[in-house]
Amino acid sequence: MRQFAVRLLVSVLALAALLWLVDLAELGQLLASIHPGWAAAVVIFCTLDRVVMSWKWTLLLRAGGVRAGFGQALKTYYVGNFFGSFLPSTVGADVLRAWRLSALEGRAATVISSIILERVLGFLALAVFCVMSLAILALGSSAIWAPSSWSMPRR
Repeated sequence: MRQFAVRLLVSVLALAALLWLVDLAELGQLLASIHPGWAAAVVIFCTLDRVVMSWKWTLLLRAGGVRAGFGQALKTYYVGNFFGSFLPSTVGADVLRAWRLSALEGRAATVISSIILERVLGFLALAVFCVMSLAILALGSSAIWAPSSWSMPRR
């Protein structure tokens, strides 16, 4: 109960600080201009991204013998991402994830290894995507890919 009260207090203080720092009229205008369909799509895609990333991490953890459940990995991912917004670079979120799950599971080396492997796999996937994109660009029709076709039509 005490831990919940501390978390609640920290959340309320953080929200109060944000509201104090933000121009509420400008925030209201910005929120009113958001298209609900696009906002829902962003929420859905971001949630799917976190679910897939947590599932991938759960598989890596299980391969290393850590029996953390998917729900625990998902919760840890969300907590890490939240605090990673305030910590330097993306390393902060990874350190927090490693610390949090290591505290729960007691296998720090395996948890840290899974995060490093996850980052390496992400880098490799991005590299493959870039090479495929360049191949599509190189093989495409010159009429489609010509820079002159990228400009906006004149009225």
